[in-house]
Amino acid sequence: MARETTEELGDGRYRLGARIGKGAMGTVREALDARTGETVAVKLLLPELAEDPVCIERFRREALAAAALDHPGIVRVLDSSEDPPYLVMERVAGEPLPRGPLEPDRAVQIACKLLDALEAAHEAGIVHRDLKPSNVLLVGDQPKILDFGIAKLSSSKVGQQLTRSGERMGTPAFASPEQMSSRDVDGRADLYSVGLLLSRMLTGEAPPRSALASVLTGQAKRAPDPRVHRPSLDRGLAAVVVRATALDREERFESAAAMRAALAPYAVARRRGSWLPYAIGLAVLLLVAALVAFWPAPSSPPAPAPSPRVTTTEPTILRPEPRAVPPQPEPEALEPEAPAPTVLEPAGSSLGMITAGPCRALEVATCECARADREARCATTRARIRAWMTSGDFRDAQARCEGALAQACP
Repeated sequence: MARETTEELGDGRYRLGARIGKGAMGTVREALDARTGETVAVKLLLPELAEDPVCIERFRREALAAAALDHPGIVRVLDSSEDPPYLVMERVAGEPLPRGPLEPDRAVQIACKLLDALEAAHEAGIVHRDLKPSNVLLVGDQPKILDFGIAKLSSSKVGQQLTRSGERMGTPAFASPEQMSSRDVDGRADLYSVGLLLSRMLTGEAPPRSALASVLTGQAKRAPDPRVHRPSLDRGLAAVVVRATALDREERFESAAAMRAALAPYAVARRRGSWLPYAIGLAVLLLVAALVAFWPAPSSPPAPAPSPRVTTTEPTILRPEPRAVPPQPEPEALEPEAPAPTVLEPAGSSLGMITAGPCRALEVATCECARADREARCATTRARIRAWMTSGDFRDAQARCEGALAQACP
């Protein structure tokens, strides 16, 4: 077979860089894709296995398995070659699956995403058979499965038997009992491995070798309960792990989807005692709400006085109210006075005083009344004569005065 240089592959398309990983069958190196300019990962078969047909077939099977899957939880295979054998994969900048102990909700979330990727693989007829921490990279919160080198393909043309006599497939610490006993496997073998990975993330402890030995020899039916290492773990979550790691695969979950559904309730925070901070927070919120509700509202600043409006109005003229004038008797029609006859009387006579003018009538009447000692009549006469003088009615003044005097002094 023609060999390419160790620093370039694919007719110079892939320029190899530093080694970033190593496995039982090969090494993984960083490379630059000269055609696309992207950084990729190239998996190379170890030189001592390059002539082994079984290893070459497994290498080819990995390429077929990964190429048949398009899932965010599985590392994509971009290119492959059989001479020399290599795989070109997407370069994933992730970390190996954490050992733990993690918070239960985070560990369960990672396990559920692993099961989602395995469900896609199982539906495509592919069983991974070698799930272990180094074959799962965690990119943020997304786990990515890689290394389908010993995957079982139901459509493989090579057949199912790619193991040598006495050879066991998978890593013993995380492989199912049926793999260790070289029996036929199905998707439930991967569920067993996921159960052990979840137990490791929850407790920070890998299954002890003594416990694994008892499982493999049939002395125990399942791996240890994770609450042995973490007593505070939820009983229901521990039951899911115990069921997934049952020795008899008939007691395990029937599919990846079923196991994911059983884990779903624990994918959210379910910590004991976690009610206390929530209760304190609620009490603080209620206190703040009460203060806001009963706190006196700040007095609003007085509204600015409106600017004076200059208006031009006519001055109000106060006019006195007209007083009611009592009706005055209509003056009698004035008749032309006859010229008073000139009567010559001796001086000192009362008659002479009257004829001298009406203005003397009151004085005359008063004197006459005084002489006659008749005060009552004098008062009446005086009033009558005063009325005549006020009204200015001087008609028949002489006759009136004589009549008055006659009444006052008969």
